[in-house]
Amino acid sequence: MGRIVYVADTSMWINYVKFYPATVFPNLVQRCEAMIRDRRLLSPLPVLDEICRGSDEVVTWADKHKAFFCPMTMQPLHVLPR
Repeated sequence: MGRIVYVADTSMWINYVKFYPATVFPNLVQRCEAMIRDRRLLSPLPVLDEICRGSDEVVTWADKHKAFFCPMTMQPLHVLPR
């Protein structure tokens, strides 16, 4: 079986940054940061564009993680059975 990669949308990052701060949920933040570094947690570039329309702490977070956002491709996704 291949490596599992998660794709996050805009609402996930808004909730993550606003409601799960590192000061309260350090383990969650550490695990998410590790998954981002390992390229196991990604978001497409349109998510970054949508986030950057705002002007809050989510934009600041996204600016620090720009390399994490990736271009969209037409490559098919493989869905694994549960």
